[in-house]
Amino acid sequence: MPPSKIPTEILVKIWKDAVSDEDMVADYRRSRKITSLLSQFDRDTRASTLGAQSLWRTINLCWPIPGIDHYLACSGNRQLVLHLNTRQMERWYNEEVTASYVKKWTEFFASNMDSVQHLYLSIHTPYFADILIPALCKAAPNLSSFTLDVCLIKYRAHLFASTTPRITSISITSPQSWPLSAFNTINTATLDISSSNCLEIWPELSRLPKLETLTLIGSRKHTDVPESEPEKILPNIVLHSCRFLTVRKMVSAPLHRLVSSIQLPFLRMIEVHERMELIGDALEPMTVARAWSSASTRDICVTSLIISMELDYREPQVVIEIAGTLFYRHVCSWVNMEKKLPKHDSRVIDALVEMSTSLSFPLGVQPTRLRIACHGAKPADPPTVLSTMSKRPLWNRILKAYPNIEHLEFVGDVNNHKAIESFCDSAGYFPRLRKIDVTSYAPLKQGLADMLVETTNNRTVDLRLMREDRPSRRRRGEILEESRNAYRASCD
Repeated sequence: MPPSKIPTEILVKIWKDAVSDEDMVADYRRSRKITSLLSQFDRDTRASTLGAQSLWRTINLCWPIPGIDHYLACSGNRQLVLHLNTRQMERWYNEEVTASYVKKWTEFFASNMDSVQHLYLSIHTPYFADILIPALCKAAPNLSSFTLDVCLIKYRAHLFASTTPRITSISITSPQSWPLSAFNTINTATLDISSSNCLEIWPELSRLPKLETLTLIGSRKHTDVPESEPEKILPNIVLHSCRFLTVRKMVSAPLHRLVSSIQLPFLRMIEVHERMELIGDALEPMTVARAWSSASTRDICVTSLIISMELDYREPQVVIEIAGTLFYRHVCSWVNMEKKLPKHDSRVIDALVEMSTSLSFPLGVQPTRLRIACHGAKPADPPTVLSTMSKRPLWNRILKAYPNIEHLEFVGDVNNHKAIESFCDSAGYFPRLRKIDVTSYAPLKQGLADMLVETTNNRTVDLRLMREDRPSRRRRGEILEESRNAYRASCD
């Protein structure tokens, strides 16, 4: 089909998808090339693309100034999507040219702030911060989302004259706390948490009446959330509208302090990313019981529990995922713990059992589906606390905590992770078991297959043995994200 026959709305969608790519936004030459190609097929196509103002509204303020002016003119100066990363100035321009851009930026914000719908701003030096932050103190009546990254620069200001009546989303990466109560219409917030801003951010959060989705990002330091001291007490807050909470980049102790100081009565989903550490001589991982203590846990119904173990030495981790009326995901990294614990330390198994079984005790909740996935290390990989621990006792203790399982799944390197052997040791603990699925990355060893057949031979259990190619670590991460997004979509 010639381009002239393609409906205008389809052409517009093709171009919008192309120019919204992050690399395209950063590279004016590529963006201009796409523009030229799409507008030069023929006269009708050119008229369509030039007349579609929405295609010209994404502008990188580090582009050549004539390009900025051209896009601004074609956009109709409405609903602008602005990107500005000051690091690009150092890569592309000398000091004299940079000075001319700084003047252009201040003039641009002064003249066009009323037209900005989305703003993505990354500032990496105090020089740029001193110029750009004051330029953002003009009202932004049509701003819908705002992303600010000031790296480690300590700067704090009241942005947009505290006038952003349409804003719904903010993301701020900064060691300082920023006044948030002016953004009282937001429903989504992503914020850094550290010792320098935690005490100020906490009460600000409680003054956001529409906040529904909250992401807090630590720095993996023990001080991210301060210990309780007379002058440093993290107040307990209640976020009545928050349904989705994510906490990333935190070690164990501050993570516990954070979760214990927040109440989320209408929580639907919580995701925590924990870096395991020793607290004194003990391992005290986050558990679903601790995480759900912040939520109203009446009438909890859990349909499935997934325990996934990644033994790759670069990032050994365990992922616990629980789905039902509440969704819980705990990504627990054990990186470098082999340097802090002796080989075969029993505290490792105890911690993993606590993480995996707290749904049963103390919560007293029993899922009907259990999936155990293990992605093994390569033989030549350096040892980690997860790859060297005794796995059969681990799975024995976990499996016995869930007698109501009806559907049991084993996935991954099943020949080596000992979960099948542990199940066969304790098969009598599962009176309701009706279905077993085994999905292996390699041909199942005959001895394991025979053991499964013998264990299930005298019971009405549907046994399925399957093979699949090993997905990459990246793909396994994508699958986790897809399941999270699917649950999130089901809540809307």
